[in-house]
This record gives sequence, structure tokens and C-alpha cells, in this order.
Amino acid sequence: MIPQCSPQRAYERLQNPIQARIAAVLRSGRYILGEEVRKFEEDFAAFCAASRCIGCASGTDAIELVLRALGIEHAHVATVANTAVATAAAIERAGNQVCFADIDPETLTMSPDSLEELFRTTSDIRAVVVVHLFGCPADMDALSLVAARHGVPVIEDCAQAHGARWRNRRWRRSA
Repeated sequence: MIPQCSPQRAYERLQNPIQARIAAVLRSGRYILGEEVRKFEEDFAAFCAASRCIGCASGTDAIELVLRALGIEHAHVATVANTAVATAAAIERAGNQVCFADIDPETLTMSPDSLEELFRTTSDIRAVVVVHLFGCPADMDALSLVAARHGVPVIEDCAQAHGARWRNRRWRRSA
């Protein structure tokens, strides 16, 4: 039997550096925020070619916080049904209703044509949460154009595709 993934094998390979980082956090006495989080935020922002990064407890929290920061509530938010339930949970926790776009059969990510159709059939869509899945980024060029035509922001859920590239460039906005 071939396992889908083997976190144990990855841990065994990186055990010493992982344990060293854990020990540094424990020695610091700072379990929330602190120097380790600040350094991670800096490093991750640089990795994503972003101007900054804000650490959150989870990607679910990050999406909820972005929606709240944008003032989006009591509205429809579009995403895809083949994402983890956490994406929909974040949308609902921010006080919104989820509406689902279909996927592109080639990328298995949000279909720009389906998103356009969703705007025609669903009133009050105020944001789009694009999910990059299985290490594969969605067609951000086309999806961003659709969202811009309708005057709504795009939030990217890249929890399954950190560092992936779209048309040979790393995307800059991530949740």
C-alpha cells in the first residue's frame, strides 16, 4: 500500500531543525507572537514576494479576518465547492453566505466562465475567494478580470499551494 502522504517521513528527515525551532520558542517564553513569529512573517512575505505577512492561527482565521477587514458581511461570497470545508466556514463565520462556482476541468480550480455565470445568477456577491489547490494556482488573470468587471475584491486561499507559480511568476496576494 502506498500512502497518500507521509508526514512522519518528512518529520524524520527534518527532525533536528524542527526540534531546534521548538526549543528556541520554549526557551523564549513567548508562545504567542514574539520574535519567532515576527521572523516567520518576514521570511514568508519575502518568499511570497509580498510587502508583508501577518501570522494567524489558521488559514480559516485569515480568510475570515480579510472579509471582516473589507467590511463584507450579510452578502454572498463566491468560492469553489472542492475546497476544504474551512474556506466555506471562514466565509460563514464572517457573516456571509457561500455561493459556489464550478471548477475548470484542466486546473481543478475556479472556472472564470462559471464565476461570470455566478455573477449573472446570484445577487449581492461582494467578494470572491479563489482557492489554489493541490499545488496548482488558479487562473488569476482571468478570475481577477471577472471580479474587477463586477467591482469585487479577490481573496486568495493558497493554503495548498504556497510557492506555486502562475505563468512563471509567484502570485503576490495570499490568504
